[in-house]
Amino acid sequence: LHLIVLDTSLSMSAAGRWDRAVAAAEAIVADLSPNDRAQVLAVGPGISVITERSNDKVELRSAIAGLAPGVGRNSYSDVVEATRSLAPEGDLPVEVHLISDLQNSAMPGRFSEVALPTFAKLDVTNVAEPNDQNWAIESVRGDVRAFGAENPKLEVTVAGYSLEAARKTVTFKIDGNVIGSESQEVPAMGRAAFTFAGFEPPVGFSRASFEITPGDDLAGDDVRLVAIDNSEPEPILFVT
Repeated sequence: LHLIVLDTSLSMSAAGRWDRAVAAAEAIVADLSPNDRAQVLAVGPGISVITERSNDKVELRSAIAGLAPGVGRNSYSDVVEATRSLAPEGDLPVEVHLISDLQNSAMPGRFSEVALPTFAKLDVTNVAEPNDQNWAIESVRGDVRAFGAENPKLEVTVAGYSLEAARKTVTFKIDGNVIGSESQEVPAMGRAAFTFAGFEPPVGFSRASFEITPGDDLAGDDVRLVAIDNSEPEPILFVT
């Protein structure tokens, strides 16, 4: 039994990664012998069992073609749990083909959670490139509840996953209107804080966005959306 596990987390949408993942999965299907069976699984978030055990290569290829990266995160402990639950009874060998970009964030807190059962063999395909670079808006903190704030301030943290420092610009918009931008160098494999202060959000709720430029091959984490609340508090009746 071959468990073909494709990582469908956000980072797999980086340029070229998903194409390499699909090619690797299709190669496994092509190599199946008449006595083999395979199941296609997707991980990130959680585990999705896409097919039942099958030797129908057309069905397996169709299932692979129907997958795509999403916006969730991967967890390798989910792969281990799926292997235990899907393993057949008896002496049938199981081979787990994990096709992923191997993000550190997918590792659980305890190593024991990624220990496969003794009856299973692990085959890993890393679809990331050694020189892959990425910059991401990691967090936005500050006065998102802006009512009554004399000098509202928001701090945007940009994380750089690159062996080289790079100068990046973060642009702040509210309801599509540019409020300001700030440029600075993000250190190699480090972080930089971009601060925006003194803005005046419209009354009520508004939609703010922060975007990194120039972008990179993983566009999904170059933008962060935030709701800003500048509405007056509603009166509340307390009865004692």
